[in-house]
Amino acid sequence: MKIVILFILIAVGLISCNVKVYSDYSRSTDFKKYKSFMWIQASTPSPDKYYGDQKIQDDIIKYANNYLYSLGYELELKEPDLLVTYHTLVTKEMITVNTPIYNYTASGPQLIGYKKEDIPRITAQITIEMMDKKNNKKIWTGWGESTISNANDIDHQLRGEIKRIMSQYPVKPQKNAPTYETY
Repeated sequence: MKIVILFILIAVGLISCNVKVYSDYSRSTDFKKYKSFMWIQASTPSPDKYYGDQKIQDDIIKYANNYLYSLGYELELKEPDLLVTYHTLVTKEMITVNTPIYNYTASGPQLIGYKKEDIPRITAQITIEMMDKKNNKKIWTGWGESTISNANDIDHQLRGEIKRIMSQYPVKPQKNAPTYETY
């Protein structure tokens, strides 16, 4: 039984570390010309219990802001260079796990079969988009997808996912700017 529990814990740990991050951007854009940004509302607020929570929505903006500040960008509500928004998508599905069952004898463990279990898997995707305010053209999109392994620790997972997404942005943090971790 201890082996089965250990196997499940290892599998859950590996799944929770699986964050896939992607980005796409306008290759003709000079990203160094941007100095300020402003958030615009996502088209559809997420109704799910993970990203629909106001604190989580505020944290998405806070973590992205922290990265943008490290680039030397300033939050500007009147005449920003960039308009920033985000979208979330949460999907829920059942996955089947076959857990080995052993019989322990004097000669050692013997595999006697498998226990088939359906386990819920919740996959979350966050997309962050930036548009040039002057020409209303999308210049960058970054998105990440991960499995929510522990709903009680979503803040920690979210912080890491936003950092990985934002690190795909073509401009890198300034050397003497506060780092992401100091916020």
